[in-house]
Amino acid sequence: MADFIGSDLRGARFERADLSGALLKAVDLTGARLHGVDLTGTVMRGVELVNVDINGEIQNVRINGVDVWPLVDAELNRRYPDRAKMRPVDPAGFVEAWDTIERRSSRRCGTWCAPASAGSAGRSSETRRPGTR
Repeated sequence: MADFIGSDLRGARFERADLSGALLKAVDLTGARLHGVDLTGTVMRGVELVNVDINGEIQNVRINGVDVWPLVDAELNRRYPDRAKMRPVDPAGFVEAWDTIERRSSRRCGTWCAPASAGSAGRSSETRRPGTR
């Protein structure tokens, strides 16, 4: 195992490096950018998270003992009302989710989309609900 005690690694680049089980103690990560990093099971104590931007899959994240995922989930659902529909729990919910996807796709489609073919009930073959003709 390598030790970097007192080392100046400013500007170092770690790509596809395995640091699992590493101990970072009294380390300055100011301005560090982490992309595609797996922090599963990470424990952070005595950390300073100031002006931090986190974007990614978050589950079971506790900050100062508070599980923040329900708060984040509720806020994202408030900002994007169709988001909650993308986690259906019954057949009717799947139909609603599919209709939501089609509606959003048709708004983005613009002039490049092919018109619906005859008998498609207004849906192109690419966006027709599964199991319909």
